[in-house]
Amino acid sequence: MIYQLEDEKLSKRKNFLSKKKSLEDLKRNICSNKKILNQLEKDISSLQANAVDYEQLKINLKRIKEKRKRQQKVLTDLKLETNVKKLLFEKISKQYEELYNQNRSKLYDRIQKILLENYFLETKIKLQNETLEINTLEFNKWKECVNPEENEVINKALVGMFQKFEVLKKEVEDLIDKNEQNKENYEAMMHLNYFSNDDLDILKRENI
Repeated sequence: MIYQLEDEKLSKRKNFLSKKKSLEDLKRNICSNKKILNQLEKDISSLQANAVDYEQLKINLKRIKEKRKRQQKVLTDLKLETNVKKLLFEKISKQYEELYNQNRSKLYDRIQKILLENYFLETKIKLQNETLEINTLEFNKWKECVNPEENEVINKALVGMFQKFEVLKKEVEDLIDKNEQNKENYEAMMHLNYFSNDDLDILKRENI
């Protein structure tokens, strides 16, 4: 009987110790779970804040994409405009080059003709001046040798010579005017810049 009581007592003690241990384990678990719960609450708060940040990031990303899309459109339009301007410039340059090549030979012939005409005019003026000088010398010699008032025939001849002299003088003046006009036309055509100064010098040398 005594053994039985001791066994029961021992069994109860074991149960007590076991329950005590379980209770302590439970208390530790509760404490640990409380820490975990607190950490979970912190994590939830952090996740909520991150969710707000994430939504804001999504909005910012959407704005950035829209802005980039607009910039890309502007860049595409600028590139297209640049290509169009480049094509137009190439077309205009080609047309200008073709027009330049077409008119170059015509202008060359025109300048050559003007230079040649000027050369002949200058030569003719030189000859006319020499003739005028000769006639003037002859007239002065006649004046020294003869008194026109005493000889009617000579007087008439001198009148004819005066008339020829005036005609010759008028022709020389006309030639000079025409030569000046040709020079003005030549200088005006030089300003068209179809030829370089070297080309024009070559033309001059060819026509001299």
